[in-house]
Amino acid sequence: MKPSLLKRHLSSCHPELSDKDESYFQRKALVLKRIRFDHTGQVHKQNEASLRASYMVALRVAQNKKPHTIVETFVLPCCKDIVGCFFGENAAQKLNTLPSSNDTMHRRICDLSEDIKQQVIAEIKEAPLSMFTIQLDESTDISSCAQLLAYTRYIKDSDFKEEFLFCHPLESTTTGEDIFEAVSSFFEKEGLSWANMVGCTTDGAPAMLGCRSGFQARVKEANPRASKMHCMIHRYALAVKTLPPDLKTTLDDVVAMVNFIKNSPLNTRMLRLLCQELNAEEESLLFHTEVRWLSRGNVVARVVTLKGELKEFFERNKKEKTRVFVNKLSDNKWITKLAYLNDIFSRINAVNTSLQGYSATVIDFVDKLRAFQMKLKFWQEKVTAGRYDAFENMSDSLSVLCEDDVNEVSDLIHKHLVSLSQELENYFPDITDLDCKLIRNPLKVDPTSLPDELQEEFIDFVNDSTAKDSFDSLSLTRFWSTMACSYPTLAKNCVRNLLMFPSTYRCEQGFSALCLIKNKLRSRLAVKDDIRVALSKTVPRIDLLVANKQAQPSH
Repeated sequence: MKPSLLKRHLSSCHPELSDKDESYFQRKALVLKRIRFDHTGQVHKQNEASLRASYMVALRVAQNKKPHTIVETFVLPCCKDIVGCFFGENAAQKLNTLPSSNDTMHRRICDLSEDIKQQVIAEIKEAPLSMFTIQLDESTDISSCAQLLAYTRYIKDSDFKEEFLFCHPLESTTTGEDIFEAVSSFFEKEGLSWANMVGCTTDGAPAMLGCRSGFQARVKEANPRASKMHCMIHRYALAVKTLPPDLKTTLDDVVAMVNFIKNSPLNTRMLRLLCQELNAEEESLLFHTEVRWLSRGNVVARVVTLKGELKEFFERNKKEKTRVFVNKLSDNKWITKLAYLNDIFSRINAVNTSLQGYSATVIDFVDKLRAFQMKLKFWQEKVTAGRYDAFENMSDSLSVLCEDDVNEVSDLIHKHLVSLSQELENYFPDITDLDCKLIRNPLKVDPTSLPDELQEEFIDFVNDSTAKDSFDSLSLTRFWSTMACSYPTLAKNCVRNLLMFPSTYRCEQGFSALCLIKNKLRSRLAVKDDIRVALSKTVPRIDLLVANKQAQPSH
């Protein structure tokens, strides 16, 4: 690039241009640059298509919780094979321009995550009544790193919307102060206000519910009007966990039988062969796990289904321990207790399952829990009267017992039902306070029973014929969301109660996804972007991302 060599090259190779001025060469360079970039030509369109396809593939990878390398090692070769078979090798070669490396997929997922977060934050800030609630929980991943998950609920398009808020790693301790600082720093960074956060739902850990240094106590300091909620599914599981000693012994016997078989691969195979020989409904048993709240009912139900096959299996086994199991399975009173556990656990699990799911409100939970409490009292009265038709399996087993054993089992069942009722009342002392008549049926509420600031607006509301028609045709959440503009004070009072998360179900579901995304083969992954794209319902704006990114093909 010496000037003398450049001058000699110009005069010897391009003599017709040696007399041109500098501006000529500047214009020439600009023309060549435009041709090289090809903004409107075929090359540019192909590069943009590759960029768009790269984002779309990255979205699929994140939503299906797959490793980033799967595109380069599996997806792209499969696409080439398919396109080559249908459209020929020339068409398949065009797929080589698709950016598909591990780092590229990671960058694409980060872009998608940031776009989703921006949309969610904008929707929260623009939500009617300027209110939102959160639920959050903390758990440890495969690499022993504590991950804090948070979901939010707010009004969007005249209804409630639940959306993933953030995933934040807690590098050291997991105290209430650490959790509050993580949430507070996210709020400050994204421009969210604690004053607009009207409710928070957590589990029952001391770091969350501690009255002095717990997260909820710090939330009260930041916003004294914010409501707090201990996960109602968690409270329900703790309430129904108690068993009288006799029933607890029966459950322990069942667990011992299951462990004897499941802990031995040989016993597991032999039981499967026996069940196939006898044409049993099932072929295996289930493990009991304390942390999985539905497992007790599932384990007992499977043992009840296979009790005949289990007795035959233990009789064929000549070990000393199996004689005890044979005696238990031959004891009609023990079988009756087992049948009762199967019946009551199936009812308990049915309520637990009904409490799970999306878009549930505290009012929905209160209705189901109140119904279960009424059923418990109804069953107590029937058992006292000597009627056991509410427990189908147990009523069949009672027919072979003597009168003394029937009375003993009846007293045991009545004692258990009474303890269940008491535990539910202890864990849900506020269940009657949550009966919000204004939310459920506002047209039958006496205006004088409301606070002074609501009375005049409420009178206008009950005389609004359009509001009456909407109440009959819309759900409670959509109805009060639509009333936010016409009757803001009244709607705000109702929406703040409906917005509350009744449980941490979404966070627990998020931890299940976390186990798939960050596993022992991907233990070093920074999971916050992948899990946001996987769990968010908001669709990323790929067109906007492509427009703001320079399209470059893979080399």
